[in-house]
Amino acid sequence: MLQDRIRGSLVGGAIGDALGYPVEFLSLQAIKRKYGERGIRKYQEFDHNSKAVVSDDTQMTLFTANGLLFGVTRLCTHGGLGAGLKDFVRYAYLDWLDTQIGVEDYNAYHYCWIRDIVELNTQRAPGNTCMSALRAIKHHEKVRNNSKGCGGVMRVAPVGLMAAADMLTTVKDYGGNEVSRRNWTEKEVVRLGGDCAEITHKHPLGYLPAAFMAGLVYYILMYEEEITFGILESFLGAVYADVKQEYTSDREQQALDELWTLIEKAVNLAGDATVLDEFAIPRLGEGWTGDEALAIAIYCTLKHLDSPEDALAAAVNHDGDSDSTGAICGNLMGAIIGYGAIPQHFKQKLELRDLIIDLSDDIVKGCTISEYHAPQTPDEEQWEKRYVKIEPVSRQRFKSVLSFLNTEYHHIMPEAIRSMEIKSLIHKIKSTEDRVEKCLLGHKLAIRVFDTSTFKPFEVLPYRPLCNEPQDCFLIKEFLPAYYYGYEDSKYSPRHNKRIFKLRADCFRGTNPVIGVRNDGSWLVRNTPEAGLDYYEDKQTDKYGIWQFFRINTETIDEEGFAVFTNDLEKEFSVEIAHLTEDGTLHRIYHLHY
Repeated sequence: MLQDRIRGSLVGGAIGDALGYPVEFLSLQAIKRKYGERGIRKYQEFDHNSKAVVSDDTQMTLFTANGLLFGVTRLCTHGGLGAGLKDFVRYAYLDWLDTQIGVEDYNAYHYCWIRDIVELNTQRAPGNTCMSALRAIKHHEKVRNNSKGCGGVMRVAPVGLMAAADMLTTVKDYGGNEVSRRNWTEKEVVRLGGDCAEITHKHPLGYLPAAFMAGLVYYILMYEEEITFGILESFLGAVYADVKQEYTSDREQQALDELWTLIEKAVNLAGDATVLDEFAIPRLGEGWTGDEALAIAIYCTLKHLDSPEDALAAAVNHDGDSDSTGAICGNLMGAIIGYGAIPQHFKQKLELRDLIIDLSDDIVKGCTISEYHAPQTPDEEQWEKRYVKIEPVSRQRFKSVLSFLNTEYHHIMPEAIRSMEIKSLIHKIKSTEDRVEKCLLGHKLAIRVFDTSTFKPFEVLPYRPLCNEPQDCFLIKEFLPAYYYGYEDSKYSPRHNKRIFKLRADCFRGTNPVIGVRNDGSWLVRNTPEAGLDYYEDKQTDKYGIWQFFRINTETIDEEGFAVFTNDLEKEFSVEIAHLTEDGTLHRIYHLHY
């Protein structure tokens, strides 16, 4: 029962997150226009494995759980070395930050084994407050903000889950008596929940809702009978009393009163059957702040205690921060009904589901090793790998988990390694003063960005609808070896009838490098050299029959250092530009659909 409800809370939070993520920045009217009068009711955004993607809310929740588990393990095996659980959660958030800005060295020591999972090494709309605060911590600077955003409350459910698991799991003490695995007081729970949020959010309404959330999850888990409207309402009052006793400054007391007023309004609205969700929720706010997000989630949970689907739908179909309110509501509903009662269609297509279940089960198990008890069973050995040696566990269902072996790293995680290399090269570009060196680094960046698995030099380009430059192009545009200049140029397109592409000659090593150009499905469109380019053909280029090749002539480049070609493409087109290396292979350095 305990395991089922802890699984339900973490998986439920991820479900609410995934359901709300596609509509996070849409108004309710826009949601209805897109998904029908009932709004979004099923997953709409999927990854390449057809799994519903989660946002930074779930990512940070999982890192909270991993940080807590790591901290508990350190307490069991090393006495904590003067650190508390909040400190280990802070370390975990720094690991999460690395997944967002790029891990510089995968072999360096870190705290969370989940950091090395591919699906977590991706940006899913991370909050500015979290990012800026953690960057400050990373650089040993003081966090300075007055944020009451919901980025704290949406990630702290694991605090309440772990405290309840410790209290409800019995072990034998030295006298042979059955005792709780670890004792928690309610005030310790709310304090840790608030502390985990206060790492990044310094306004009381940024961290007090998190304290409230951790306490509420704890009360729900500790109650083993059916939870009714009245029971849940009584939990709210008990948590309010706990938080009021624990946070005693005038500023915190005033903020807590504001939070409690909003929660009371949520309770009253939930008890009024005549008020529809779409009219009730706006009276609580939009969920961008911690107090509003928590109040909306509490309203949806109370209003739809008998239907998790309706609760989640209400939590995401509104004008505001849909993924966060959905995640918080999912944490609460999942803790109440358990994993088994969650509709199967939500669980089946959820990204990272198996990982979430594994972390949930680790919360239930707790640390079974100590300074005086070495791992003896497979489960204990796995625990050591995850929370002591911090090595990824290569299990079949985690096919994308990294190995520390670089060969396996490149094999298992090509997209992540490409992203990290891009960020590393950008850092080098910013740090160097030499123009030529910047340009050569720009060439390397272009290869990372454009020469991907989608590059097929022997296939005709398919027709593409009108769209923009590639996603990563803006990161390196200033130093691209090739780019689209447009057609408004009196020198190369005096009548505005020719599209202009330029090649930055400094970006290419060697003597007179060779460049290939391929146009949109029709290679009959001829590219005309205007400056710094000579037509080129030889045996190496014969096999690329649909490409046109030029040699860069550094003696005839224009005064700005560019080689230039033009063409007469139509309004919608696609162009690829590639560098022909000495071994005869093409490496794409630019790709534009327009």
